[in-house]
Amino acid sequence: MQVSLHSGNTSEIVVLLLEEKISFGLIEGPTRDRGVRTERFMEGELVLITPLHFESDRWSTRELAASTLLLRELGSGSRRVVESALEKAGLKLKSFRRLMELDSTEAIKSAVEVGLGVGFVSRWAIAKELDLGVLKSIPVDRIRVTRHFTLISRCGPHDCFRISPRSLFQPLVPADKFNSSPIRITARTAATLLPHTVFVSKELQRGNS
Repeated sequence: MQVSLHSGNTSEIVVLLLEEKISFGLIEGPTRDRGVRTERFMEGELVLITPLHFESDRWSTRELAASTLLLRELGSGSRRVVESALEKAGLKLKSFRRLMELDSTEAIKSAVEVGLGVGFVSRWAIAKELDLGVLKSIPVDRIRVTRHFTLISRCGPHDCFRISPRSLFQPLVPADKFNSSPIRITARTAATLLPHTVFVSKELQRGNS
């Protein structure tokens, strides 16, 4: 049995699935592509992070728009849910003083730490930084950014490759925390579970959301 475990953003994973280069993947949010079967997996939240020396403990949407916003690249599921949450609060990207695109959560965290701007990242991804006191998380009025991780597989004209998220990943997560716990899948763990090639969305891995 041979297992290959990789990461990529949501769009990349969907394309690879449709091209039949992978058996299934974990992505953030739904996909409307034909030929893809989806099954909701778990929910997560993104929070605004600022440098530790940041004085305010809460921001208004106006204060947020006056900042430099650090975003993931186009095609990222994280970026889509952030944009959607901002629009619900009446903010479009053109409302911001300045925007900066980065290709990973680690890059966003590093840029925030040195004072280049602020950004929304997974609450799971900043647990260590909050404990060490190198970053700060603050709420923003009328903005809450949540997302759902989705298990995707190919669905042909006759049948789908059926996957049960609970049966695949329950060995990794206590039953009482299955819907809320952060999950990191290692190649060794995957080898005990999956006889298939799997792509995991960057957004699902700690520090790479």
